[in-house]
Amino acid sequence: MSLIVGLVYFSATGNTRTIATVMKNELEAKEVIVKEFDITSLTDRETEIPFSEFNYIIFGFPIYGRKIPVVTKKWLATISGNNQRCGMFFTYGGPMRGGIHNETRALLEARNFVVIASAELLGKHSFNVAKGWELLKGHPNVDDFDITKEYTHKLLEKFTRAIIEPIEFLVAEDNLLPLDPNRKRIRMITQHPTRRDKECCMCRDCEELCSTGAFSADFGKADTEKCILCMRCVSICPDQVIEINDMTECFQDFVESLGLTPELLASRKSQYFI
Repeated sequence: MSLIVGLVYFSATGNTRTIATVMKNELEAKEVIVKEFDITSLTDRETEIPFSEFNYIIFGFPIYGRKIPVVTKKWLATISGNNQRCGMFFTYGGPMRGGIHNETRALLEARNFVVIASAELLGKHSFNVAKGWELLKGHPNVDDFDITKEYTHKLLEKFTRAIIEPIEFLVAEDNLLPLDPNRKRIRMITQHPTRRDKECCMCRDCEELCSTGAFSADFGKADTEKCILCMRCVSICPDQVIEINDMTECFQDFVESLGLTPELLASRKSQYFI
């Protein structure tokens, strides 16, 4: 009987979805049945996922400021496993990983899932949609995909072991400079997504697929109280008329205050823990 794996992920700008697709293809090549669930939009997270129907589960999330998105943390509190084995993977744009592996494992184990492995995989930064902001441009690349494939094969093998050894995440510190207390918060100097051009086909994807229900297609802007700056509306707009402000000055302040030298960013590599 074929194994059934649930592949559940949040992907606002496409990094996590791209990695999930690579994993899905590798699993299906091994004749594993993959049930895919994109939980990025608010309405998708309101749909019940039949976890009991899967042999194993893989969860994928982006890293926002060393954490998974707040909306996915809230969503995790609503689901429940049955001591099912699961793997995790995280995509990030280079600056900070923090304690993402242990923190998310704790969240999943509190919901009766058994975490057996994790991975951190490079992808372009979410704010790369803005003029003047460039972090990890060109990722995920071939090297990241190779690591993803290797991780997928090892994860599948570990899923089916009779006995699972406890996993430890020996993750190096982010090795960043302390935040400059005089630096303005990114949220304070980042304009929320706004429609700049009236030449819009009004497909309403920005509104219907918003991760928090924040964007209004009629008014052409996001509710600042609901918006989490995930940049999904900017990324999926077919007419490319939704934008945020020029981030050139902010980017320079950001990389300097955190000590994000080209050498440090170049040292970032995708890796897994299994």
